[in-house]
Amino acid sequence: MKKELGFDAGGRGAGRFLPIPTDDEGKPANTPDIRITNKVYKEEEMLKVFKVVNPQRKQRKDMEFFPDLTRVNADGYFIAFDHNNTLGGKPLPVGRVGWKYMRQHGVFLTVGVKVIPMYRGLGIAKKLWEMRDRVIFRNRPAVGFLSNFEPGWINYVKSQNWNIEPPVSTLPESLVMDAEKTITEKGKPRKMITYNMPGEIYEDEAMAKAWDILKMGVIGTVVVVDGKKYHFSPDDVERYKQIYQQTVGRDPKQKKRIALRNVIRERGIQPKAR
Repeated sequence: MKKELGFDAGGRGAGRFLPIPTDDEGKPANTPDIRITNKVYKEEEMLKVFKVVNPQRKQRKDMEFFPDLTRVNADGYFIAFDHNNTLGGKPLPVGRVGWKYMRQHGVFLTVGVKVIPMYRGLGIAKKLWEMRDRVIFRNRPAVGFLSNFEPGWINYVKSQNWNIEPPVSTLPESLVMDAEKTITEKGKPRKMITYNMPGEIYEDEAMAKAWDILKMGVIGTVVVVDGKKYHFSPDDVERYKQIYQQTVGRDPKQKKRIALRNVIRERGIQPKAR
């Protein structure tokens, strides 16, 4: 038997309903038609769009729940709409993902990914995450602070080539103090994640030579990743080649980075002693 009302995204204390038919599990009874365009919404525009599901939502900079570093309005959001379940004839906003460029640090900041409760578990957050990385971050450095520690979500983020809890020393020096404060703030646990951060992989003439060795398939070689030296066995080299070939939609340098990191993580390769 279908329920006739579904919960909205209001969160704690909102207690509001949406006139969307749901099944016994509280999911949309009518198969959602989720669409995400490349239209960028500013903070104020996002609030207007989501007013139909969360009228109490404030600007992010006014929400005390967030640590100081991330309590900022986004430069932009991508929004996911359901075109099959509508309100007043208009598509229903069901999820969003945001970002901000921290010019003083030369790094992008993730500004959360949110999906309203009745639409969670449908893969919408992953689609939003992927679109932001592909369209906005691309090969540029970014940092974020996860509050969702579910293993499935952590593994997903890692699969998108984000580093989970890297040393804060990989960040620009100007950002280190604020990042340390964010991840150690009492009552608000966070895991720092980084993406394409300069310095995560040390590249110089020796490193370029190592790339050539890998591509030629020379038996055993040393590579430098995150400033540390690792010895790759012949089998490791072959695995690197496989992952490199399987990595699509990236420029060659990025593909090399991804493949090396994945081999090291997958095989538990330890750095060489100095």
